[in-house]
Amino acid sequence: MAELDDKKLPVYNVSLCGKSEVGKTSIFRRLRGDGFKDDTSKFEHLAEDKIKVRVKDKTIKIVLWDTSGMERYSRLTRQHYRGSHVVLLVYDCDDVESLQALVEYYNDAKNNNDNGAAMVLVRNKIDKELQGVDVSEAEKLLCNHLEKGTSICKFKFRAETSAKKNTGIKELIEKVAEYLVKNAEPSNSRNEFDKMKVELVPLPTRPPSNSCCYSS
Repeated sequence: MAELDDKKLPVYNVSLCGKSEVGKTSIFRRLRGDGFKDDTSKFEHLAEDKIKVRVKDKTIKIVLWDTSGMERYSRLTRQHYRGSHVVLLVYDCDDVESLQALVEYYNDAKNNNDNGAAMVLVRNKIDKELQGVDVSEAEKLLCNHLEKGTSICKFKFRAETSAKKNTGIKELIEKVAEYLVKNAEPSNSRNEFDKMKVELVPLPTRPPSNSCCYSS
């Protein structure tokens, strides 16, 4: 009976994207209950796993998708966005290029999504003593502040995490799950990866207040 009930759980899709080495795979591993590894470069594939998250009196199933070093294959990663209900856009708090790269990832995710996915900004590696990317830089670059004192925020919310120290990871997935239950229609439980048999095309290289999305 437990197995039958498990199959009936509402299913949602959550994907991680961002520049290589920002810690996406480490966040993915933490969310699935694994430990931290300093070197995740050998994990070069499109990874998927399912986790259960409790939201008040309801349990949901989240399918996690991680590009794991496959960002250069444009058609593959665009399929990766297609069925997502939430996209986690991850940058390294000490790498300004990783923040700048999110402009392109954001546009790709928006343009290749069927579900009107919620975008979540994730500032990772906050365990670092040096954090060269100021929070205000992220707001200025990504949140489209307007001159007349109003702003348009592209993100449902933001999170600050350290996959290394396992900081903010639990809070991130709980907030995502709460959003999904309140705002998103569950997908069916078929494996979306079965539809991703596409030609791998390298992604071309491109150059890289009010708190809006920085509310808790």
